[in-house]
Amino acid sequence: MKMKLLLVIGLIAFSSYGIDENAGISGAQFLNIGVSARASGMAGAYCGLVDDVDSMYWNPAGLSKIKKKQIGLTHNSWFNSVNYEYFAAIMPFGNQGIGIALSLLNSSRIKRTTVSNPSGDGSSFDACDYSLTGSYGKN
Repeated sequence: MKMKLLLVIGLIAFSSYGIDENAGISGAQFLNIGVSARASGMAGAYCGLVDDVDSMYWNPAGLSKIKKKQIGLTHNSWFNSVNYEYFAAIMPFGNQGIGIALSLLNSSRIKRTTVSNPSGDGSSFDACDYSLTGSYGKN
């Protein structure tokens, strides 16, 4: 019994040795990009006010307030040819609504560099992140 306990403790200690404390904390950060000029202009204080297609992103419960079908599109051009696209469509059903949204962050070709070769090796790559979301809201 003591041997098994020591083995488990040893495996846990060994598996966490050398792991960067910040590893894995920056995944899917593109999901934090706001999707509406109106909501972004309010510094994100939009959760209780949602009454349009942007409720898919800010507060899905707002889908229950929608009275007509809506489609929303957002396009942001960032530095270094990085683009963010957001598409959302919602459909109301009485005091409830459903919606679907697609988020896409992509870039143009990026020169591949390394610590040992900071000027690059002549190769390049492109980066892309996407998210498909479905939401349901009921009054």
